[in-house]
Amino acid sequence: MEIDNFRRYFDWVHRMTVDFVEAVPDDKWDFTPHPRFGPFCKQLRHVVNARGVYNAAMLTRTVDWTQRHHTGPLTREALLEALVDKHREFLATLETVDTESTIDIGGTPLPFDAFACELVHHEAIHHGQWSLYASLGAFETPVSWQAGWKM
Repeated sequence: MEIDNFRRYFDWVHRMTVDFVEAVPDDKWDFTPHPRFGPFCKQLRHVVNARGVYNAAMLTRTVDWTQRHHTGPLTREALLEALVDKHREFLATLETVDTESTIDIGGTPLPFDAFACELVHHEAIHHGQWSLYASLGAFETPVSWQAGWKM
């Protein structure tokens, strides 16, 4: 995978995430369609933490899910700021990452292109969950989601 293509694609994924965060109504910020999924604000905190884990893994060559990358409040403002910060870190890390070495995910060394797919797939899974949050919470998905995915 060409690093510039990965950056451009994840910029798009990031924009879709930000668009959804901005579209969630205030009264649905802590809504969950099912206790197993947790409220949206905690889902978003998880995505921020996951981005921190993946950013660190590009440097350390190991995915470490024990690390916490956001311990602040669960407010829209704090989480959106943390999300944007993690994206800036991601972009800076991409400038120096060694795409020829592997990254260990749960004992399995993956080449960088497979790791990049894992990172995108993780966030895409949450996008799918969030479309359910919007449907069951009776609120509209962002225009970008409606245009891009017809959701």
